[in-house]
Amino acid sequence: MGDIDKIELKIMKIEKIARIENAYLRPVFFDNRARDCWQSILEYYLKEDSSYQLILPAYIGWSSNEGSGIFDPVRNLRCNFSFYKLNNNLQIDIEYFKNLVISSDHKCLVLLVHYFGFPDARYLELVYWLKVNKVDFIEDCAHALLSDYVGNTCGKMGAMSFYSLHKLLPLKKGGMLVINNNLERIEKFRSVENINLPWEYDLNAISEKRRSNYSLINKYLNGNKDIEILYPELPDGICPQTFPIKLKKNRDLVYKEMNEAGFGMVSLYHTMIREINCELFPDSYDLSKHIINFPVHQDIDFIELKDMVYTFNKIYDKCLSY
Repeated sequence: MGDIDKIELKIMKIEKIARIENAYLRPVFFDNRARDCWQSILEYYLKEDSSYQLILPAYIGWSSNEGSGIFDPVRNLRCNFSFYKLNNNLQIDIEYFKNLVISSDHKCLVLLVHYFGFPDARYLELVYWLKVNKVDFIEDCAHALLSDYVGNTCGKMGAMSFYSLHKLLPLKKGGMLVINNNLERIEKFRSVENINLPWEYDLNAISEKRRSNYSLINKYLNGNKDIEILYPELPDGICPQTFPIKLKKNRDLVYKEMNEAGFGMVSLYHTMIREINCELFPDSYDLSKHIINFPVHQDIDFIELKDMVYTFNKIYDKCLSY
């Protein structure tokens, strides 16, 4: 038969339970607010290289009461920054974005913001390009806790992500920072005490309720030609923070009358930070003048939601006649 090659088989051992501590690990740290987590991330990167160029979306607002969640830490740390374009439906201008990163004379740190819980329509394409080009990016999931932890549609691709717990859960405060890779960073961060953990809640049930409320509002507003729904489709895996629409006119008056009627409408963002040039980024300013957001949170029942949309239609019809 001739010589037969001897094949030495390696005997593999399989443990009864998983024991590799760092496998699939996403270390979590808590702070009082999402912006505090964002500032901690910036401090980490700037300590590594003070010349980092931040690449930020050109849709960042502020208010006299709360300041700017995204931009206050940038000002505090005197970071170098540039803005990338978004259209007036908050979709990223990909070519403008790529040119901005490529043309930078400094190492870039990109911030991707998942506005209202919705990743950009070309999120995966953009993430792939950033990874191929070895550009670190952070995911602002202030509105997207449930799109990440329930829907699995964002939050896990960036070097780190941060979240605002009180924007989705019935908490008075709470920011959360997650490290997605390079676990050596763990020692650089710390948690504050007395923060309610998000997994103390049934996140899946909350996500389903928010999605249901969003779909009902979408149904009741369907056919209203005087508004534009920013996200008319609700893809699988997305949990909305609010229901954003654009009004043709009288946004501020509608906002005032709806809140006086007892319906907690918000407007994100009604005022842009001064660093965003209105001539360079007209779509951002156009959106800021027309956007208004319905609440979709888990406390709202069917009757309340129906009454809210009915009242909105009545108020807006009146305001259009002015």
